[in-house]
Amino acid sequence: MPTAHEMPAMQQPQLGFRVQHPGEGAGQGQLWRLPLHSTSFRQYGLSERDVVIWLPPGYTELRSYPVIYAFDGQNLMNPSTSFRGMDWQLGAVTSALINKGAIVPPIIVLLNNIGWPFRYFEYGDTDMGRDHLGWIVNELKPKVDSAFSTLRGPRHTFAIGSSMGGTAAFLSVWRHPEIFGGAGCLSPVFHLPLLAEVGTQGRWLGGRQGAHRLYIDNGGDSFEKMAEVQGWSPEDHYWGRFDTQLQPGVEAMLAILQLQGMELGSKQLKYFRDSGAHHSEDAWGARAWRPLQFLLDPLVCDIGDADWGAKHP
Repeated sequence: MPTAHEMPAMQQPQLGFRVQHPGEGAGQGQLWRLPLHSTSFRQYGLSERDVVIWLPPGYTELRSYPVIYAFDGQNLMNPSTSFRGMDWQLGAVTSALINKGAIVPPIIVLLNNIGWPFRYFEYGDTDMGRDHLGWIVNELKPKVDSAFSTLRGPRHTFAIGSSMGGTAAFLSVWRHPEIFGGAGCLSPVFHLPLLAEVGTQGRWLGGRQGAHRLYIDNGGDSFEKMAEVQGWSPEDHYWGRFDTQLQPGVEAMLAILQLQGMELGSKQLKYFRDSGAHHSEDAWGARAWRPLQFLLDPLVCDIGDADWGAKHP
């Protein structure tokens, strides 16, 4: 059996350039840089950015894999490219779960952000955010599916992210349920307009038990929901006050999703409160196994694709 670093030529991806010395954050997997033409970005009004693909240990084209699109990709497997030098160690976490047989091995697409303030607009429920999702759905996903051995339907296509990346992961399912069957939303930012929209138009989420699946979590102090933060403070950001301020939006979204027919604690909707956890990459990495295990549960993820109905506007 080939190791993570020794693939036979027949099993090499159809296109891409392997990243040498990916670091311990990649675990036992391989990293491949996906070449994308600048016009791919320009037609959606986006700036160019790197897209890196993580292939699980033992990757082979003799089988197909579910795919996770992961926002803030530079923060997930490499501390040298990550914000403040911390990363999720996502490849290592995923490798450990694969070795235990706890998850179906996935391909992970690392979606780099291009920094402030564009990250906020691309990951939010904005015109730029819709363009960004349109680029993922119409440009990036077809290239990933053609270059790698993927399971292409919504039951096997997921999004994951933290903070505004968690918002983007939720919006991936909300705006494109015909593409994304589930999302892992760590410390997500849920603003009132999105809450209102899900509350008035989200009945389809609970329409088919077990269809679209959402994992939501948050850290912060459970007793201090309205902690005052003056602007953006690194101390508050990493101490936990920021997650504390996000908690009312998280609780509102959970209540709305349940009103729309999603059962909390089921295989469709999972919530975890990491009390006292900071709003930071190391905190998200410490609990990243939870959304991975939820979305890639072998008893759920190995089921074939069904008819997922019409596209939500």
